[in-house]
Amino acid sequence: MVKKVKYCLTILLFVCTLVNGQNRFEILASKLDDASVSQQGLNNTVDISVNNYTIQEIIRAIASENNLNVSIEAKLNVRPSYNFSGAKVKEVFLLLCKEHNLTLEWTGQIISFKTFVPQKKAALNIPPKPINLVYNTADSTVSGNLFNDTLYNVVAKLSKLSKINIDVVPSLRNQKVSMVIVNQKFTDVLNRLSGENEVLKKQDNFYQIKKKEKEIDYSQNGSSFKNNNGYKNKKKKKNYNKGKQFNNSNEFSVELSMDSLISVDATESDLKELIMAVCAESGKNYFLFDEPKGSISLKTNNLSFEETLSYLLNTSDFTYKKIDSVYIIGDRKKEKFRHTETYQFQYRTIEGIPDFIPSDLKEGVDIQESVELNALILSGALPQINELKRFFNALDKVVPMVLIEVMIVNIDRRKTISTGIGLGYDNTVTTNSVGVNSNPDQNNGVGVVLNAATLNRIVESITNLGFFNLGDVGNGFYLSMSALETNGNVKIVSTPKLAALNGHEAEMSIGTTEYYRENSTNYVGSQITQTVNTVVYKPLNADLSVSIKPVVSGDDQITLEISVSQSSFTDRIEEGAPPGSVKQEFKSIIRMKNKDMVVLGGLEKKTNGSTNSGVPVLNRIPVLKWFFGKQSKENKKNELTIFIRPTVIQ
Repeated sequence: MVKKVKYCLTILLFVCTLVNGQNRFEILASKLDDASVSQQGLNNTVDISVNNYTIQEIIRAIASENNLNVSIEAKLNVRPSYNFSGAKVKEVFLLLCKEHNLTLEWTGQIISFKTFVPQKKAALNIPPKPINLVYNTADSTVSGNLFNDTLYNVVAKLSKLSKINIDVVPSLRNQKVSMVIVNQKFTDVLNRLSGENEVLKKQDNFYQIKKKEKEIDYSQNGSSFKNNNGYKNKKKKKNYNKGKQFNNSNEFSVELSMDSLISVDATESDLKELIMAVCAESGKNYFLFDEPKGSISLKTNNLSFEETLSYLLNTSDFTYKKIDSVYIIGDRKKEKFRHTETYQFQYRTIEGIPDFIPSDLKEGVDIQESVELNALILSGALPQINELKRFFNALDKVVPMVLIEVMIVNIDRRKTISTGIGLGYDNTVTTNSVGVNSNPDQNNGVGVVLNAATLNRIVESITNLGFFNLGDVGNGFYLSMSALETNGNVKIVSTPKLAALNGHEAEMSIGTTEYYRENSTNYVGSQITQTVNTVVYKPLNADLSVSIKPVVSGDDQITLEISVSQSSFTDRIEEGAPPGSVKQEFKSIIRMKNKDMVVLGGLEKKTNGSTNSGVPVLNRIPVLKWFFGKQSKENKKNELTIFIRPTVIQ
């Protein structure tokens, strides 16, 4: 009866569609007739023969010839072939609409050609077939007449009438049911509805209809399996050890849940038999490319088929590969099971990663670098590739960056004391002077300069005493007395900022370069010797270099490996010789907290010296040396201090 109703409805819809199509073109023809009253061009006849022209070009040509205003949809680009002779324009337009599924719309005197889009009709609201069931609450009996009804609809109606919860597994919900029920108990009705399936009573007010477990018998080498809510291997396995025989139980169970998850419990069970049982229980197609050997013990709960299969094969040299719906199982070293995959690193470069992969992990796997993609191309067995990917996931983390703020303070202290009396000739000294910068040598300090006239007066006064006659001094002769003290304090501050990735070194260098000349003479020729002189200027560097390598720990601590080197030039031993150099350096490893500051010092250089000049012999005699010579003492001190402050930037 239901099939007849569906058949009649289908015919009715087809007829309605056909009639609707005919009515559409009749309406278009009527509109063209009405429009031809005001647009006389529609009544004109055309003689035209076209081939390989678009429908847009055809309509434009006809409209232009008959003074009609048209608008044509841009996507109408079919190229028909027509030959019209004496046909009216409105008839040609109607034919184009029929053959190319077009419709016409008017906007004033403008005719628009558009693709016809049929309006969606509301779906017929066919009421669901009623389920003919009656439930007697007094004695919990059921009566009814079912014909080709789905199991889900029947159970839903029965659950609604009896107020008892009933669940049907998804694979059975569309199963058809046909039966006559007369005053049968509720549980008997459920058993009849389930057919070859089974009914499980989960709770007092809850039942479930599920597929019944199949009984599968394997007969292989004298061993048998029987499924009773799982596989039980009845075979007793014999092991031999030093001539003694042991009987070891080889039973295992495999259970498939409603969610297609697998639970396995096996002790020293044959690997091949266990794989076959898991595949059979889960309904998977498989092909043993090679025969697995050995035994296995495991207990797993609610794992997917592929997870279970991976655990079973991890203890052997076997792997699997899925082709369509078939799982191919065989030796992972064979080319058939080779898998190629690309692993792209997100947070770190691939440079050097293949070098520190453990040899056991990359055994049997070909690893190639793709610098452009920052990725590694892995080719080998899938389980080994998955293990490598887990290793890479642990490595591919965000590498912290460390900002290192460095402050370099170079303090240069200098103190010089110079005293004494000097004699000399200088025609420019014509007057006496007392005070700062009054020494003819232009030294700083306090000095007294007496010219020749003043000295002659002093000598004359001494002569007048009558003890001895000193005579006169010549013009330009002078006497100078000086006391000079110089203090210097120079402070140089440099504040560079460095940035380095965790575990990488950051370096900086500040210095100067001086050159010295190196002459070389070469003799060229055997009979006539020519001399070639070559001059080369070679550089020498003196600098301050700082090298810092930060390592960030997990507890917000930073370990710094610091190396500081300072070199400076000294005087040349002679003109053209390379300058001398002095070098100081130290290395240290310290641990500090993020954003703390450390001070490094101790690079200190001290220089003490004294010089004497004056009349020979007399300038070395105590007391007299102050009148016949000059003494100078100099103290220098250079100190380098470095402040370092690291900051972690994630």
